[in-house]
Amino acid sequence: MTVYYMVHRGTKFKKVLFPSFFSIITLNFIFNTHFYPNLLRYESGNVAAKVAVDKKMQLVGLNYNPYGTDFYYGKQVPRYADVIQLTQNERVSPILVYTDVAGVEQLRNSPVKILEDTVLHHFHVSSVNGRFLSPKTRNSATQEMHLLLIKF
Repeated sequence: MTVYYMVHRGTKFKKVLFPSFFSIITLNFIFNTHFYPNLLRYESGNVAAKVAVDKKMQLVGLNYNPYGTDFYYGKQVPRYADVIQLTQNERVSPILVYTDVAGVEQLRNSPVKILEDTVLHHFHVSSVNGRFLSPKTRNSATQEMHLLLIKF
């Protein structure tokens, strides 16, 4: 860019505008192809919804349900505050439940049978910080969420 600025003959406006425009487009391309796809793996609600769609299973939230889950699932994901509500309102079995650690404990202390437990690391990507960006401290910056396959 410095070479362009020194060699190119034109107005000062063009000397500043073209390199800036090129830099913005290049940075945008790099972020969209490398940074954002890797970052979105930590939006665990989106990952849970994609798993539910791939397995063609019903998905519900227990104690926690981020808004992006509805988008990736393709319809509204029901959210329940406790296991009693879940068992009273859901009739399809088995079912995928997206929940936090407290929800897992509720399910373990209930008559519901947990067939599979997948641990997902969750981070709100809109609040990226240094602790998350460093691979050494990333796990301490994420919240442990669970995608459970349960049977009534």
